[in-house]
Amino acid sequence: MSVTRHLNSNSSIPSIVFAGEVIVKPDSQLEPRVIPEFELVYFPKKSNTCYMVGDRRYEVSSPGFIITRPGEEHAYLFDPVEATRHLFVHFTLEKQIELELELELLRRAVWMTSYNTLLPALLKNILNMAYEKNFRWQERCNRMLGVVLEELNAEFCQEEAQREPSVSICCSPQLKAVLQFIDENLDRNFRISELASFAGWTQSHLSRVVKEYTGVSPSLFIMNKRIERACQLLVYGEMTGIKEVAYALGFEDEKYFCRCFRRITGMSASEYRAAYGDARFRNLYPVGNGDTTYPLNRWFYFNALDVGSVKTSEKGVDMGE
Repeated sequence: MSVTRHLNSNSSIPSIVFAGEVIVKPDSQLEPRVIPEFELVYFPKKSNTCYMVGDRRYEVSSPGFIITRPGEEHAYLFDPVEATRHLFVHFTLEKQIELELELELLRRAVWMTSYNTLLPALLKNILNMAYEKNFRWQERCNRMLGVVLEELNAEFCQEEAQREPSVSICCSPQLKAVLQFIDENLDRNFRISELASFAGWTQSHLSRVVKEYTGVSPSLFIMNKRIERACQLLVYGEMTGIKEVAYALGFEDEKYFCRCFRRITGMSASEYRAAYGDARFRNLYPVGNGDTTYPLNRWFYFNALDVGSVKTSEKGVDMGE
């Protein structure tokens, strides 16, 4: 199930009825009930609490969220030993049918594990604003809840998609370490066997995992990353010579570097510098991805219609992708 539906400008934002955060005594229970609105509940830590809806039973075995739909009978059996803290938001939707068609998350009662630290912070901010009642607090709270639902829906749909056999491999911590190793060693000509040894994998397993994730072989992926870094150095680095850039990226032969650069970018290194040496990039420092999951020294266009008209700027920032 590939899902890309989301809240759009034509859909209604949620309207909060009431919200709060409570700590329930051990061995308490909430008898079966039916409510007229949606309920979002967040449990910040693992407990032996059970949520029951219809003939399904979910254990709060990790931090996570529960979505209950209007009219669904549900009940809670709280942890028999420890007090249970949880945050809840009851909300309605003016355009419930349209929104349900866009958010898979709201189509049925759901329990989902989540370690996303942003969402609990947003929910707590909703409660803070409701308590302080500052500027346009109700509208802001509703919109903030809309963000929470969007993010939860994205996590939910990704989890659903990952259950399909056709979905590409996820970027595991081990694979992230491999990609970071590559990024941090672009200045030297290391072998694939060294990369496999670093990962603790065989070369064939490394090749299979990298290709499943990136779409290309490890050798081609490393070459693409080197040329990408070369584009940075050419556009806003302090190096002036093509040979200097080549040697800085582990190339022992300038001519080989130039052939690789032209094959990947479609132009020579000199042509690239002349075409994309924008003054806006001269003060930027050439870097790898560092501690972010997105590339630094790059900006992203949110309106797809604008991409064609700003191709030159995008190419200069995008390092030749």
